[in-house]
Amino acid sequence: MFIMSKGITTVVAVILLLLVTITVAGIAFLFFGRVTQTSSPTPTPTPPLDITISASPNPITIGDSTTISWSTTDATSCSASGGTGPGDWPSGSRPISGSETVTPPPTGTKTYTLTCTGPGGSASNFATVTVNPCSNKWTQKADFGGIGRESAVGFSIGTKGYIGTGSDGSPRVPPKRKDFWEYDPSSNTWTQKADFVGTAPVEDTALFGAVGFAIGTKGYVGTGWDGIGPFKKDFWEYDPSSNIWTQKADFGGTRRQHAVGFAIGTKGYVGTGWDDIGPAYKKDFWEYDPSANAWTQKADFGGTGRYGAVGFSIGTKGYIGTGGYGSSLRKDFWEYDPSSNTWTQKADFGGTARHGAVGFAIGTKGYVGTGADAIWAYMKDFWEYDPSSNTWTQKADFGGIGRYGAAGFVIVTKGYVGTGWDGTFMKDFWEYCQ
Repeated sequence: MFIMSKGITTVVAVILLLLVTITVAGIAFLFFGRVTQTSSPTPTPTPPLDITISASPNPITIGDSTTISWSTTDATSCSASGGTGPGDWPSGSRPISGSETVTPPPTGTKTYTLTCTGPGGSASNFATVTVNPCSNKWTQKADFGGIGRESAVGFSIGTKGYIGTGSDGSPRVPPKRKDFWEYDPSSNTWTQKADFVGTAPVEDTALFGAVGFAIGTKGYVGTGWDGIGPFKKDFWEYDPSSNIWTQKADFGGTRRQHAVGFAIGTKGYVGTGWDDIGPAYKKDFWEYDPSANAWTQKADFGGTGRYGAVGFSIGTKGYIGTGGYGSSLRKDFWEYDPSSNTWTQKADFGGTARHGAVGFAIGTKGYVGTGADAIWAYMKDFWEYDPSSNTWTQKADFGGIGRYGAAGFVIVTKGYVGTGWDGTFMKDFWEYCQ
């Protein structure tokens, strides 16, 4: 029994030793296995998408432009919203960084939104532009790009203005000018364009000049005098997209200086002025159709023949007034209706009679100012005409000094007046907001 017990004890001891060894080995395996096991990498967080957008300048006044600039972090595509269409942040795709010049509508404030997407999702940010009213105020702008002059032509096409030709002779004799310049109000800069290619149509010593106006995307310049030969009746079209002048059909009336011209819809109109054939002071009135390249005579101007008048259009009507007949100056004012081919006399111009004034229309109102009176006092008063009430209201005086033979035009909601003569040839340039 003892020997058997001893044997059993020995076997049990061996078994227990094996179990302990296996257990210890298992614990060691588990322990060291955890130490040497390779862990899975921790995922890198996706960086958040970020958009920075701003507008400069801000605030602006009605009719002014501002530049929207933006940059992004971790964006792959962007789109714009909040604009009103071409020229004002039109909806659609945008690069992930860039800038764009916009002209907000007169809304008080305008918000421009940029939405972008990337690996981290999508995000939006916006720039809000404050549009302040600009009421009855003149602001000086960059001087006209050429030399000072008088009796130049001026007109606008889209968002750009144009001034060219004129005289800088002393004392108001040749040399005449045929250089032509473009004004960009968004950058307040002048850029020289192709010279006018006709005979420089400018005023002579009696202060008579050419006419200029725009129809759609083209400008038109004609009549006038080159200071050497007979008065002119050639007529030219300017295309800003190609910077090229093309000769068109000669003006339908007699050759002349210092007539008036304006456009109504798709037609141009030229009348009055002074010719070198006779009778000297003209009142005939002509319509130009660019699609047919043809002139058609219309009803004579309703007032007396004259030179140095102002002319402009408001909506579907045209207006001519002021000017001179010999040494007698005028202040009567007339409306032309192309649908009936009739002239109707309206309230006389609110200021004194004058010639060599400047006139243009902003929206539903017309504006006339500057010029010279019968004793050659140079005027700087400025007047607004409201066709709905047939009344004149005096506005803030022109911002520069009084002058004769300035050039003027309108871009969107702002009027512009520059150049002219007051004994010296001027090149200062001013912006008017109503």
